[in-house]
Amino acid sequence: MYVKDGKLKRTYSYVGVEMCKQESSEALPTGQNVPVRLDFTVTRVMATGETVSLSIDGKKVAKDRIKYAVPIVFSPTPE
Repeated sequence: MYVKDGKLKRTYSYVGVEMCKQESSEALPTGQNVPVRLDFTVTRVMATGETVSLSIDGKKVAKDRIKYAVPIVFSPTPE
């Protein structure tokens, strides 16, 4: 997740084969300590497609379904 042009955004790459992008429907409020959240909902067998939603201050501002998810746990590292 990241903020660009005042909006909360998320990009997910399935092993470089498919990209899934989301953008909040409204601008991120200015100020300190604005809570943001990403919910990843497993609806079927892992790696076959899941629902991802973004929330700002408790209000859902984006929802999408990704076709594929990596079937393992991993941790991103800084570049």
